[in-house]
Amino acid sequence: MPQNVSRDLMKGFYDFCYSINAPIVGGHTIVCPWPIMGGSVTAITEKANIVYNTGAKKGDLVLLTKPLGTQPAMGILRVPAKEKASILRDISGTVISRAIDKAIKVMITPNKEAAEIMVEVGVNACTDVTGFGFLGHSEIMAKRSCVDIELHTLPVIRGTIKISSALGYGLELGESAETSGGLLISVEKEKADLLVTKLKRKKIQAYEVGAVRKGLGKAYLSKNAQILEV
Repeated sequence: MPQNVSRDLMKGFYDFCYSINAPIVGGHTIVCPWPIMGGSVTAITEKANIVYNTGAKKGDLVLLTKPLGTQPAMGILRVPAKEKASILRDISGTVISRAIDKAIKVMITPNKEAAEIMVEVGVNACTDVTGFGFLGHSEIMAKRSCVDIELHTLPVIRGTIKISSALGYGLELGESAETSGGLLISVEKEKADLLVTKLKRKKIQAYEVGAVRKGLGKAYLSKNAQILEV
């Protein structure tokens, strides 16, 4: 990898951390055939500011602050051009390009402001949506809260459902993994409007994606779950 590329990666990492007031206090380098970069986060806060992925209550609404679809968008980026044409015959190059751009924008947008607003309003439970996918993280929250979570809407980046179907990621089933996904929030109905309003003031979209039901720890898609392309 050219030295200027590694230098730009380091600068990008530093700039991002600086933008959210997260100082880099150490680091090390490893020898690896693949260019990888990551950080281990340590934070200190008051207990009152911590929102756990347990505590969702029957009657809560479930909100999501980012659309899904980063895995298929990044997956198609790695497919050679010759194969891409045959795999995605019915999807235009423009749609694919826009899906990739949107996915990158989603991934580089921190959840910091959304989390601060969530703590200010007061919610019952929260998790971010990452490697276990939309359905997987919902089920973890459902199990730890001893409730069921019904998911009736999947907000997805436009074009990623078709890409996912072609590549087999299972986005339409809520199974596709996400990178730097949004906050999945369980909030009382009475507070939901206030939370959505405050998020919108900061230009953060909040999608109502489900509801908490009485149960023993399952998350599931509604029979007529809606796919919302954004």
